[in-house]
Order: sequence, then C-alpha cells, then structure tokens
Amino acid sequence: MTVYKEVDRLLYDTIFNKDENINDLVLSTRNLKHATLGYSDVYFKGKKPLLYKAEFHLHFERINDTITKIKINTINPKVVIGKQRITMASHKGYKYKTVEPTTIEEYKILLRIGKIAGEKKMPFINLPEQKYNIP
Repeated sequence: MTVYKEVDRLLYDTIFNKDENINDLVLSTRNLKHATLGYSDVYFKGKKPLLYKAEFHLHFERINDTITKIKINTINPKVVIGKQRITMASHKGYKYKTVEPTTIEEYKILLRIGKIAGEKKMPFINLPEQKYNIP
C-alpha cells in the first residue's frame, strides 16, 4: 500500500485542492496493479471470501492539543471476481466488480492507527452476520 499526501496533489487533486485536506493522507494500491487488501469479511462467492481492493482518504481534524478526529472515506471499493486476459501475450489480470464500501475495512485502519498511538480502549471489531454473495 502506498501513502499519498499533499505533495502528491496531481494524483488526488479533488482531495488535496481543498484547504481543509492539507494534512490528509490517501492509502492506495493504485500503483500496485494486482495488489489487494486481502480477503473481505463481507463479500463472498458461495462460501469463499473475495479479495478486496480500495483506496482510503484519511481526513484529520484537530479537536484540541491532545485529540484528533479521523474520518475515513473509501474510494473505488471492488472485489476480485475472476481473471481476464489483458494483453495479446496471454497475461492475466484480475476482473473486478464494484461494491459498496463497508465500515469493516475502515475500522481495521483505525485499529492499526490506535495500536500505533498506544490506544488501549478501542472496541474489538464486530463482523456482520450478513454476508453478500457476489455472482
């Protein structure tokens, strides 16, 4: 995963051209063609979890000297539903299907940030009972 910030304005100009986003970050697999974030906890094909790919805009808002609010927006969420030929030389790439973002992946990022910051009171993640079967 690559971290983009304000100096990478050209890649994410719709985000970084806003003054309130000057300290924000974007977590992305954009430059890693076949990279995914791992298996989804929500999207399945039958009983098999699907590989999930997305980018995340992390918006930081300073509340006071000791508190910062973090909002995570998911960009281009999709799952891998198979492989497809992408060149005449028979190279194969992933075939994707766009899906709705879930709060699961966003909260996993917050958990990692909390761990780095030494936060010990973050609630465990509650995985949903409902799974979405992608044809």
